[in-house]
Amino acid sequence: MYNICLLFNKFSLIIFVCLVTCGHSFAQQELGIGGGFNMNTLIIQNESNKNVRTIPKLGYSIFFHSRFCLNKSFDLILEPGISEKNYQRRSVDNQYIEETTTNKYLQLPINLDTKILKGKKTTTYLTVGATIGYWIKSNTRGYLPDIFSSFTSFENTEYYNLIYFNEKYAFDKKKDRRYDIAINLGFRERFYIRNTTLSVNAFITKSIISQQNTYMLNQEMRSNQSITLQIAYSKKLKHHEDK
Repeated sequence: MYNICLLFNKFSLIIFVCLVTCGHSFAQQELGIGGGFNMNTLIIQNESNKNVRTIPKLGYSIFFHSRFCLNKSFDLILEPGISEKNYQRRSVDNQYIEETTTNKYLQLPINLDTKILKGKKTTTYLTVGATIGYWIKSNTRGYLPDIFSSFTSFENTEYYNLIYFNEKYAFDKKKDRRYDIAINLGFRERFYIRNTTLSVNAFITKSIISQQNTYMLNQEMRSNQSITLQIAYSKKLKHHEDK
């Protein structure tokens, strides 16, 4: 936990230094809206249950997009919004026994863009940063075996019915860690159309803390990892020439 806090503090320090050194040039450059999709999976360290596998699931995100010019090298991107981070857990022996979990997060991605390729109407950026999130909702649905309906055939094969369930998850203060910190790495392509900009962003987001507090021995730590594709449409608020 100490290393995680140290990493986050270093990132905050970098942002602070950029703001201080840019001085009077710091100005909001763009404001807009965006959305996209992600393919998320649940990473479980030292998982003991080998009869269950985790499958990535599709989720969405919607957000406000704002860009601040720090200096000639870096732009600061803030995109507060809502994001889904979903996954599925499925039995190895019976593919019909599964549960799909839908999670919703309030989150604030804080990214730095630096230009790596410039064209006449486009600019390509390397994007690196962090996302601060808060887990607001979780729901699980799927099929579980009905043990009271099981019977064994003459071939000693066990049969049973499946029960469908759809339940809202009740958070546990002792077990659940509802805040999240993740690191982001990817690329952003900006297309200029008069005084508006269309941005396409592809990146990987990996949580660096567990979804759960440490409340028992030999605990399996769980965290989200996503591959995300987003599009943002924004309007320039101040005349700015990319250099």
